[in-house]
Amino acid sequence: MPSSRATSSARATSRSRTSGVWVFGLAMRPGYGHGVTKRGTEPTGGPAAGATKTATCASPGWTLISEDSMFRSLVALLLAGIVLAASPPVPAGAAPAVERAQRRLNHLGCKSGPVDGVMGEWTRSAIIRFQSRHRLSQSGRLTAATTRRLYGDRARRCDVRPVPRHSGTGRRIVISQRQNWVWVVARGGRVVAQSGMIDNPGELGTGWKRVGSYCGRTAKIRHNTSGSLWLDNFTRFAACGIGFHRIPRYMSNGNQIHPDWMVGTNLRQSHGCIRLPKPFSARLWDFGRIGTRVRVVKG
Repeated sequence: MPSSRATSSARATSRSRTSGVWVFGLAMRPGYGHGVTKRGTEPTGGPAAGATKTATCASPGWTLISEDSMFRSLVALLLAGIVLAASPPVPAGAAPAVERAQRRLNHLGCKSGPVDGVMGEWTRSAIIRFQSRHRLSQSGRLTAATTRRLYGDRARRCDVRPVPRHSGTGRRIVISQRQNWVWVVARGGRVVAQSGMIDNPGELGTGWKRVGSYCGRTAKIRHNTSGSLWLDNFTRFAACGIGFHRIPRYMSNGNQIHPDWMVGTNLRQSHGCIRLPKPFSARLWDFGRIGTRVRVVKG
C-alpha cells in the first residue's frame, strides 16, 4: 500500500500536467435554469487529468476549463461589452404613437420638429399649440380628448387662426392671451400676418392699448437693451416698458434665449412684453407705427 506522501506526490504530478480551473455547473436544459460556477478542487471521480475541453453537464457536476479556453471566453465577453457600449441608446419614451402624432402635428402646421418618437419639449410645444387652437386644456400631453381631435375630420391648422370675436374692427394688432397668439389686421379686417408669442398675462391687462411713448420712454427702438440682452424691433404699446420685440438675444453671442418653436405656448414666460420670432417682429415693427391700436383679449 503506497504511503500518504507518495499519494500526495502523485496527485501533485497529475495536476501539474493540467492547466485549468475546475467549475461546478448546471446544464442549460429544462428543469435546471441558468448555470452557476465557483472555483474548486478536483472532486473524487472528476474528469481525468489533461482534459482540455469544456463539457456541458447533463446533470450537476464538475468540469475542467482550460486556461486558453477561459482566456478566449473573457476576450469574447469584453468585445461584446464594447460593441454594446458603442451602440446608440434607444431614446427614452420613444414610441410609434408619438411618431404618428408628430407627423400629424407637422401636417397641421403645429411645428412638432423631427419625427423621432420622443416626447420632448419641442413635441409638447406643438401639442400645446394644437390644444390652444381647439380650446382644449393646454397640458402638452396626448390626452384622450386631444388624440380624438387630432385625428378627427375637424382638426384645424395651428398656424392659421381666425381673429377672436369682440376684438374690434379696423386697422389694429390683436393679442389673445389664452391662445398665446398675435394678429396684424389691416383695414377691412384682412389679416396680413399672425404668429405665436410668449407673454405674461399677469403683467398685461386686457383692453385697448396704443403704440406710443410711455413714462417718458421712446415708442420704437430698433435695438433696445435689457441688462445683457438685445430686444430687437421693440415697439412699445403699454406703460411703462411693455412692448413687442424679437425673442431676446444674448449680447455675448447673439443667440436667442429660447428657440422660435416655443412661441404660442405657456412653456416660457416674459416679464410682461410680447416675445416674437424674428421675421414676425420685423413685420410688426413696420406695421405698428405710433398711434396703432392694440387690442388685448383673454380668448
